[in-house]
Amino acid sequence: MQSCQYPLPKTDFDKNIKFINTVYLCYTEIDITDIVTEWLDDTLENKGLMLTGGKNIGLISFASEKDDNPGMRPMIRLIFKENPCWEGFSSTPCVVKVK
Repeated sequence: MQSCQYPLPKTDFDKNIKFINTVYLCYTEIDITDIVTEWLDDTLENKGLMLTGGKNIGLISFASEKDDNPGMRPMIRLIFKENPCWEGFSSTPCVVKVK
């Protein structure tokens, strides 16, 4: 959560991916392959991702992880098309608390 009390996080606006939110779908798909490739090649430091809007772009809202409908909770889906770098990749449920 961002508020006026804290400075904006350090952001590299040269590394951006333009995407279109399709309003009739219940999800937004953003291909960040180029950024992740640079993370894996150690040519870009992984400090996370930030979604921002552009001029005249409508509001996009997402459900909370506490939503009663599990299908509406935020998630990240990774798709490996060629030579996955992690063999035996699996997922583990976890709870993350930010203080």
